[in-house]
Amino acid sequence: MMSTLSALILQGPPTPEKLHQAETWARKALSIIEQSKPKSGSDNGLCEQALAVTFFNLASIREVRPLQTSIHPKLTHSTR
Repeated sequence: MMSTLSALILQGPPTPEKLHQAETWARKALSIIEQSKPKSGSDNGLCEQALAVTFFNLASIREVRPLQTSIHPKLTHSTR
């Protein structure tokens, strides 16, 4: 749901406020997904799908808003 909110906020012309709100929701989604992933190391398809959507949303936000700092470590993790 948080990833959906993030994507919906970005509809229409981007403003600094919208970008901030979208990124906040996407980061919260990322945090919850990481806490929910099984600790056993086994793959959970649903968590992996949610993680992929969240990474996509974060990358979309970064595409609209130029990087102000170095790339977030989680985004580099997604390419592994």
